[in-house]
Amino acid sequence: MAKSRLVVVCLAACVLTGAVLLAGPYVALHQLQSAASTGDVQALSELVDFDQVRTNTKIRLRSSIEQRVPAGLSGLAMVGAAVAGAALDPLVDSVISPQTVAGWVKEPPSSLRGTPTKGQGVETKTHFVSFSQFVASVNNGGAQMDLVLTRNYLRWRLTDVRFDLSLDKLMSQLGLPALGGAVGGAR
Repeated sequence: MAKSRLVVVCLAACVLTGAVLLAGPYVALHQLQSAASTGDVQALSELVDFDQVRTNTKIRLRSSIEQRVPAGLSGLAMVGAAVAGAALDPLVDSVISPQTVAGWVKEPPSSLRGTPTKGQGVETKTHFVSFSQFVASVNNGGAQMDLVLTRNYLRWRLTDVRFDLSLDKLMSQLGLPALGGAVGGAR
């Protein structure tokens, strides 16, 4: 009798833990959207790992800039590209703020791909990438944005925001000057 009760308690604990882990990113996403809608900076600070979002954005921007530098350029051109990459750090640090992230979560950037056609609204698809990473893909009339949430123990936080945009459109979305020219998506 005691063994069967112990098995039931252990089974119930496993089911409850699994439910908490599976529901966690959905709850965090809802809290993130609520905090963005109300402009609650304190709640956003708890739900968003701003350092990680900034780091991931810098990595993508640097990579896109490096892809634009043609092979075989003179040393001076390479130095220019390095300076441009280094200049991104303080710009990205100042641009990615609670207000910016709240704006992205509240109003995904449909204007970057043109106006949505009739019947196209905001569509969100979610999926687990791994046991500790979850992605909510928001499509707003053709402009796609991925909100990446990462689990640390039982807490889920936004750690990356990926736009399916060209480098110039991404720079524009961040409030930075465009570099000119075309390049593939900056995801």
